[in-house]
Order: sequence, then structure tokens, then C-alpha cells
Amino acid sequence: MWVNILSVVTSTLGFVLLALRLPSFVNALVFLAVSFFCFISFGKAIGRFITARGIFALFWFGSIALSCLRIHPMQTAWSYKTIIALAFVFPAFIAGYILCELLFAKFGKSSDKIEISAGYYYRPLIALGILIIIAFLMDCLYSKDIPLFAKNMAAYKTFGMPMVHYLTVSVGFYPALVLCYCREKEVSIFKEPVLLGFSIFRLCCLYSSFRGNS
Repeated sequence: MWVNILSVVTSTLGFVLLALRLPSFVNALVFLAVSFFCFISFGKAIGRFITARGIFALFWFGSIALSCLRIHPMQTAWSYKTIIALAFVFPAFIAGYILCELLFAKFGKSSDKIEISAGYYYRPLIALGILIIIAFLMDCLYSKDIPLFAKNMAAYKTFGMPMVHYLTVSVGFYPALVLCYCREKEVSIFKEPVLLGFSIFRLCCLYSSFRGNS
């Protein structure tokens, strides 16, 4: 439990610094440090570094660190409302994970040393994959374009249907979740062709739609 609290406190401090409008490279370094701190902390607590919480923290805060650099010329500084929304994501994930641990504790699983069984991941991963594909197609139909093939760079900012686009952007976490599933099940990703296909499709969506998107 201590590692959950420590990671949430650490991430919250990172967002407080972000709200202070420090230089972009400072914010990027802060969140890069937060991502590795949480990843290593969860790894040591569980006994292995491929864990759901660790991978989520690594990719989530790593993505925020990259966004803080504002590589895309059209990217603007985040508003305080956006910062608050981003700050709530990780605590919400941890709260959901703890809830799942409590539910599965009825089956005799330890809440501190054992991750949730990989068998429970497969169907949710398939369902999430289908939902993301549907959301991406709805975004394309709504925007009538795909940013990668658009002549105007502003397409990266205007792409997506309101509200639905929030589901589409979760594409960035899908390959990490698949990696976690394969590690828990102790199988090669090449032996899970459906998940492998979904992951490749996700990476294509990520590159074609969100490269440089703010």
C-alpha cells in the first residue's frame, strides 16, 4: 500500500511544479524522473519490473514529459483545467487497481506481492481494442481526414470527435497493456496474433493521428 501512496504523492508534486509554469525542459525532466521513480518503486514492491502499475506510470508520465517539451510548433501551454484533469488520471488508475485487488482477494490472492492474474486481462483487452478501433473510425468520419495525410499541419489539432477522441487517445497505452499481459501469462506476443494485430494497428493510429498533437 505504501508504494501506491508514495507514487501518487510524487506525481501530484510533479503536477504542482507544472502549474508553477517552470521552463519546459525542467518540467520534462521532472516527469521523466517521476516515471522512472514509479516504475522502479512498483517493480521493487512486486518483485519484478513488468507490472501493470509500473508500465502505466512509465508510459503516462513519460508521455507527459515529452509533451512538456512542446516539440510541435503549434502546441500551447496547458491550462490549469487541463493540468488538474491530467493530475487525476494516475490516482484514479491506482484507486481502480486497489479496488480490483480487493475484489480478487476473495480468491485468495495477495494484494501486495501478486499481480492480478493474466487470465482476467484477455477479454478486456479485446473489448478495449475493438472500442478504440470504433472510436478511431468515428474520429476519421467526423474530421473527414487523417492528419498524417493532410496538407495542413493544423489537422493534428482539429482531428477527432468531441468526447469520443478521449477514447481514441488511449491507443498510446494499449501496447504496454499487451506487454504486461504477455509477461504475466509468460507467452510470446507472437503467440497472441489478435493482440499483436491490435497493437500494430494502435501504433499506426498513434503515428498517423497524434504525432505532435497537443
